[in-house]
Amino acid sequence: MNKEKSETEKLKAENERLKNENKRLNFILDHIGACVYTNDTDGRYTYANHQTCQVFGYSAEEVIGETDEKFFDLKACDELRQNDLIVLQTGKRIEVEEKSVMEGTEEERTYWSVKLPIYDENGDITALCGISSDITENVQIRKEIEEKEELLSLVLENIPSCVYMKDAKGRYQYINSNAASLLGQNAENIVGKTDKEIILSYMSDETIRLDSEVLQTGQKIISEESATGNNGEKVHFWVARAPFKVNNKASGLINISTDISEVVSLKNKFFEQARTDQLTGVLSRRFLLDLAGAQLKQAHRSASQMAIMLIDIDYFKGVNDTYGHLFGDLFLQTAAKAMSLVLRESDLLGRIGGDEFVIILNGMTEQGIEIVAERLQEVMSKTYLKASDGKSIRVSVSVGISLSSPKCTLDSMIEKADKALYQAKTDGRGCWCLAN
Repeated sequence: MNKEKSETEKLKAENERLKNENKRLNFILDHIGACVYTNDTDGRYTYANHQTCQVFGYSAEEVIGETDEKFFDLKACDELRQNDLIVLQTGKRIEVEEKSVMEGTEEERTYWSVKLPIYDENGDITALCGISSDITENVQIRKEIEEKEELLSLVLENIPSCVYMKDAKGRYQYINSNAASLLGQNAENIVGKTDKEIILSYMSDETIRLDSEVLQTGQKIISEESATGNNGEKVHFWVARAPFKVNNKASGLINISTDISEVVSLKNKFFEQARTDQLTGVLSRRFLLDLAGAQLKQAHRSASQMAIMLIDIDYFKGVNDTYGHLFGDLFLQTAAKAMSLVLRESDLLGRIGGDEFVIILNGMTEQGIEIVAERLQEVMSKTYLKASDGKSIRVSVSVGISLSSPKCTLDSMIEKADKALYQAKTDGRGCWCLAN
């Protein structure tokens, strides 16, 4: 009797465990951030997670046993079914972009679907599992980008350009007023002459060489070029050179040059913005980590050591909450400026988070890094900022430091520095700790 009771209790315990495991798995599937579902070979839903039910607008009980016809328009159903059949009939896993319009609506949604077969114990396909992620917004953004690229192309093709034509001997046959004005000459003083016979501002040796190359080879050349004008400013051009051909031989060329100085300036500006933290002026997280990775490789090659100083501003949240975000921004800027005072020319300083900064130092030893760390704390101890209530608030920082080893990675160094930073905070903040 006791034995039967014991077995019964074991079964109850196992059932309870399985129920809890089932709840845990359902919880995971319901919060996975994608539609997860299973269909049998007839296309009927045998499982649908919470997100799938939300998309359909039905409860799980109302979804199970139904086919796509209940939820999608007929055109979408056919496409979905064809993809399902590929999986069910061939056993192949497919990844495909699927479009659907929910029944009763006109809204088209796009999903990235992964579909794979489910086998029974005999190895027969009995169902499929689908995981569909809504990428409608991504598709829309991609479409908008493509439209903007087309618009930019259209604008660039139709902006006023500098145009001239030369014959096979390099004599100017035509030059428009834009080009003549840019070259500092009247059109009549240019036409009929070669580059050697006239003095043209903005006409570089490279421009003359490429014109001659088109005439000699009969091949079109597109290039980006620059020249320095009379005022000393550099101007950038997008240049298209195309030959005129008679009997398959170049008899002349046309040169179309578009001033893209503003485009180049914007490109340089965007590059500078990408590499610089806009608030503090130090390096951005991505650019800093890229440079740090390159410098670590160099340290490995030269058998030297690189140091990472992970810096966290103490009590910054309290300062930000008390005095506001504008003061908090000024606080960060002041801290970054103070940190830069301890840098050598070869060192790097960047901001990697809200109040987290990183300094990368090359050619370091343990003794050397101690000197830098003490100097940093000394500089910060003298750095104050006056708040709106008249209080002078000192910029205190906690610092975690790691030194490179022959086979370390950047990630492992950051991890060690992070642990050292945690220790510095535990030790009372306003100090530094070197990882073992």
